[in-house]
Amino acid sequence: MKFKVKVRIEVEQDGDSYYAYCPDLKGVHVDGDTADQARSNAMLAVSAYVQSLVRHDEPIPVGIMPSAGAHVGLGAAESVEEVLVEA
Repeated sequence: MKFKVKVRIEVEQDGDSYYAYCPDLKGVHVDGDTADQARSNAMLAVSAYVQSLVRHDEPIPVGIMPSAGAHVGLGAAESVEEVLVEA
């Protein structure tokens, strides 16, 4: 089964690298050498996280559903990304 979800991803500079996390999925914290790499790593982590939820028959948090990913009021370092999940 394949489906897409929308998630908020925040990216912050952390010294010489970048830190990214998903506020709606506790435990999704990654880094990267660039902001784009950190965002990409976060998208991979979100996909793995949601795959695990599906495989274990756990509920998907409402904050990552497509209807909840409004673009209004996002901070400069925050974006809404569409992530493909294969479960």
